[in-house]
Amino acid sequence: MPKASTPVITRSGKKSTINAQEKINVGMIGVGYWGVKLARNFHELPGAALKVVSDLKQDRLKEISQLYPDVGTTTKFESMFKNVDAVVVATGFDLFDSARKE
Repeated sequence: MPKASTPVITRSGKKSTINAQEKINVGMIGVGYWGVKLARNFHELPGAALKVVSDLKQDRLKEISQLYPDVGTTTKFESMFKNVDAVVVATGFDLFDSARKE
């Protein structure tokens, strides 16, 4: 029996598929009020693997490291792109546009 797959569009705009048994490696930009809640959801989601989070505030990154020791942290969100399949942007409006353009 063939494995089920889900069609996706990659960052480059090319069509691809993800096997139903594979986990999507997720990165997150911004772990403030809503970001912490989203990080929890992605960490617990069976089809996702929260790999790295980025925030400008070290205290937020420390909190994530304590909650999820297996998740990497960085203050430079650009560094996560080569290691993840999807990025969640959970920042305020002032930072959202620059993160989205990357």
